Amino acid sequence: MDEKMKPEINHRTFIDQLFKGDKGIWVIFALLVGISILEVFTASGQSIPKSGNFIQPIMRHTQLLTISFITMLAVINFPFNLFRTVGVACLSASIVISIYIQFFGSAINGGKRWFSVFGFQLQPSEFSKVGLIIILSGLVADGIANPEKKKRNCGYALALITIVCMSVVLENLSTALLIGALGVTLLIVTGAYMKFILQYLGLVLLAGSLLIGALFILPEAPSGFLARANTWKARIERFSNDDKDISDPSEVDLFNENAQRNHSNVAIASAGVTGCGIGQSTERSFLSEANNDFIFSIILEETGLVGGIAIIVLYGWLFGRGWKIAHLAEKPFHKFMAAGVIIMLAYQTLINMFVSVGIFPVTGQTLPLVSKGGSSALTVCILLGILLKVSAEIQKKRDADRAADTDVSEWTGIEDHNQLVDVNLEEVGDGLD
Repeated sequence: MDEKMKPEINHRTFIDQLFKGDKGIWVIFALLVGISILEVFTASGQSIPKSGNFIQPIMRHTQLLTISFITMLAVINFPFNLFRTVGVACLSASIVISIYIQFFGSAINGGKRWFSVFGFQLQPSEFSKVGLIIILSGLVADGIANPEKKKRNCGYALALITIVCMSVVLENLSTALLIGALGVTLLIVTGAYMKFILQYLGLVLLAGSLLIGALFILPEAPSGFLARANTWKARIERFSNDDKDISDPSEVDLFNENAQRNHSNVAIASAGVTGCGIGQSTERSFLSEANNDFIFSIILEETGLVGGIAIIVLYGWLFGRGWKIAHLAEKPFHKFMAAGVIIMLAYQTLINMFVSVGIFPVTGQTLPLVSKGGSSALTVCILLGILLKVSAEIQKKRDADRAADTDVSEWTGIEDHNQLVDVNLEEVGDGLD
């Protein structure tokens, strides 16, 4: 063929190489991050430093999101054969650090749950979620490949869930419960040894009932190492004895121990269909965690029912696409990791929203990608990186299958299937000349 007649070959664009995986998830990610930057800025009433620098909180948040985004890109390009090793290292480190800060850490907001890295406060329990998903997925996948190991691996998985929860429970009870629910749900979804799981759930319910009973029966509140139990008891009491029976809103006490919940209720009750407008929230000045635990309340106050439904639709879209990725993945390890990511994000999203609307007691769970928080943002981006990595692998396999079915290298002289995307076949002939 004449050199002038050869078609110009277009390689995959830089954007395609950078943003691998499901494009819908990338769109959802961009929208949620945009909402986060806007709403964290408008909800940071109590986070503004004494200097009056309004930009500082959002600049800090943007830095954390940027670091998290870069980490997500790294995860997408990380080789699958090293995932299990990194999962073990991540989980081991989080357990050790969680135990360490219980003895030697400094209390912040009444709890010892943070350690500092380059000036950023991180929670080790957040990273245990990542490690646990990877390790449990590996154990179940091995059990499927080797049926004789299924029962033993399920026992290992339940023991691991218990160890992780025990290392986190004094640091953050809600996170321990969330991790436990994640682990057990993932095992059930993946078809692990059900008899063990039912026995385990029975023991957990018994232990939990005894613990709650002890908190309310003991005449004196725990002190020392178990002092955190006082917070658990107080939250349960506030949730069960709140102001639900007060019919006149003017009689609601907005300065008592249940002030956070009551101010959240006021924000939601005043929202209406379209809200008061972006940046016009009044309750952000009374909610100490308005840009974190109660950011959904501020979103409802400012954007109303319309904005709330939009957020729910975005998360529903994310979970739907993620579950489809888990369904399409061929390798069990990849399939289970994708399922674990969606289970984790769904639970965390629901808990945050339920706390805001008063269905759950107040916890410290953030709204994924929207709430302010370094550890949470970083962990969510790592989890999304895993999901996109699995999606990219599915697309890679699909392209390889399509290339095998349409191998025209003999008559085009082009061996790389990806180079055929924009080739004009009329210019290279039909192979029959």
